[in-house]
Amino acid sequence: MDENALKKILENHQKWLKNEPGGERANLEGADLEGANLKDADLREADLEKANLEGADLEGANLEKANLWGANLEGANLEGANLEKAHLEGANLEGAHLTGANLEGAYLEGANLKGAHLTGAYLEGAYLEGANLEEADLEKANLEKANLEKANLEKANLEGANLEEANLEKANLREKEVEAMQKYFVKWCQRIEVSKDHIIELERWCFDLNYGEAMGVLASHVDGETDYIMGEMQDFHAYIAWQKE
Repeated sequence: MDENALKKILENHQKWLKNEPGGERANLEGADLEGANLKDADLREADLEKANLEGADLEGANLEKANLWGANLEGANLEGANLEKAHLEGANLEGAHLTGANLEGAYLEGANLKGAHLTGAYLEGAYLEGANLEEADLEKANLEKANLEKANLEKANLEGANLEEANLEKANLREKEVEAMQKYFVKWCQRIEVSKDHIIELERWCFDLNYGEAMGVLASHVDGETDYIMGEMQDFHAYIAWQKE
């Protein structure tokens, strides 16, 4: 899009936000804004549906309640941006920089956030159902009460993230679950004598996330404690949930 035309649209949008004469809501639906400089821009409630914002600079921009449905924000810089209650359903945010961004209550159902940088991002109450967060960096992000049902979090960095009351039903946390399971059985192997062959077998069951078979291997090594160990298995899901937090 022509730079002057974009400037005019932004000016009229400001007037619209302030209810001034000549104001008009920014209509940038389908606009080509690749690499555009929109740093600190006020785009509250703007229509950016299916817009191409690949590599755009939106650092510090205010996109509260903006319509970014299906928009392409691949590699865009959104550090410190305000996306509270923004509509980003089906948007492409692969590799986007969202460090410290405010995404409280944002609608991100089915969005692609693969490899996105979300360190310290605020996602309380965000809707991320079915979103792809593979390899995303969510270190110290706030995901309290976020809906992550069926989300893909494989290889995501959740170190220090707040997942209190988050909905993780059917979310893909396979790597975290395997890691938690391995830690659990290492603890048991330190308490009882387990042969090298059985340790290898345990590792295989851990990788396959087969709790029953892994517990069976342990039970065969502990005379008179089989019931106790099988009882431990019932509490194992709680242990995994704790490890994920």
